[in-house]
Amino acid sequence: MEVPFGINELRPDRVLTEITVGCHVNGCTTVLERMRDGFQANERFLCKRHGIFISPSTYQYEDHKRNLLWREDDDRAVLDRILKVKRTSQRLGRERDEDALTWNIVRAFHREKKLGRLAEILLAGTQAELPLDREPLVIYWSADLADRNSNVWELLTRARGEFGEDDRRGTEPDIVLYWPARCLIFVEAKFCAPNRTHPSPKPIEDDARPMKYGKHPHFAEVFNGSYREIAVTAEKYELMRLWLLGSWIAKCVDRDAAFYLVNLVRWGEETDVEQKFGRAFCRETEKRRFIRTTWEQIWDALPATGLSTPTVCTLDSYFRDKSCGYDASGRLQQAFTAQEDFAGDREGIYRGTTPSPEIDSLWFQSRDAWRRIWSPPRTIQQLIFRILRGSNDAAIDLHHLSATECDLDDNIARNIVEAFRASGWRPPDEVAPRSDCHKSSLGQDGSTEPARRRARKRS
Repeated sequence: MEVPFGINELRPDRVLTEITVGCHVNGCTTVLERMRDGFQANERFLCKRHGIFISPSTYQYEDHKRNLLWREDDDRAVLDRILKVKRTSQRLGRERDEDALTWNIVRAFHREKKLGRLAEILLAGTQAELPLDREPLVIYWSADLADRNSNVWELLTRARGEFGEDDRRGTEPDIVLYWPARCLIFVEAKFCAPNRTHPSPKPIEDDARPMKYGKHPHFAEVFNGSYREIAVTAEKYELMRLWLLGSWIAKCVDRDAAFYLVNLVRWGEETDVEQKFGRAFCRETEKRRFIRTTWEQIWDALPATGLSTPTVCTLDSYFRDKSCGYDASGRLQQAFTAQEDFAGDREGIYRGTTPSPEIDSLWFQSRDAWRRIWSPPRTIQQLIFRILRGSNDAAIDLHHLSATECDLDDNIARNIVEAFRASGWRPPDEVAPRSDCHKSSLGQDGSTEPARRRARKRS
């Protein structure tokens, strides 16, 4: 099966002039007219050799299925049912499409009945009690797969009606994971796009949204602040609607269900969303939480998911090689940050050598590091963080704090690490089938040099 193009298949630097652009695939000699005024799936911009439409910064497959990892008969049947309900599908073939990324990751867990494990990863750092003895119902872009007619999920339809939404423009969570009477999870996935959204402009006299949303009794129950403050001033319109409708379903339709809204983003992006949306506007309770989670957190946890080895290898290669277009200077960008690339090459840890104190300090100072310690320990630092995070004797219960609120003194942390090193302890050499799963990152000499670094050397 052909997999989507990755870092190794694409040019590290684009070929671009004022009037032309070269195909982004390495070694391709196709030169096309330069696309302007937005992306256009037009034959003038199609590289027929590789079946992709070329813009100066990215590309789109002529056949969107080429951008998807899971394309067997069962997968196609599920996707066809989803597309009958999903509002838009024109972008599924694009390199930067968040829906294609969402399908590639979530469907892997769905295929192998591991959605409960995915939910655990998404809610890492909370004390959610998930009924893992059974799989949750999964809703992709509002499509109820349990409904033979592939209708919109009934509970979402009821919520849309409660808040007077137009069916054609109703709130559409990217993913819903649902255990009736126990737990409801809405996932808002982002990739190469911010959370910044605001209502489409309408004449004030014709805009019923402040009344439908902001004056609804449930709004004051789950929000601090007004509709205008949240949706217009703070530009969190999309997150506002998801929090409002999801919490209403959990409270008014399924009274015993906990509700979690998960904002799934890339490492290093939207790092303050828990503070600026969750803490600032959401009335959170023990059973109603807003959580920021990263794609890299899922990547890091792959060895502990229970997924089959072929699936783990496929997803590991996909995360490692995924690109996200060219930046303003024309350099190809890696989509996700591997752990060994985060603060320099950490492969020295596996060889029993000690990275520099500067690298350790950078690692400790990153508040996002707290989000990446839920897979089997790969480094001494991860082990220490996990011990401290799970300790009942800790000064603060870190389970209840967001990544931005966890504050471990760098010197204390480094002293603990050095004590472990002095004892001769080293993390296990193999935490995953690295020799199989990292084929995509191996150089011709068999080295495990990260793909991004190899691409730079080639250039």
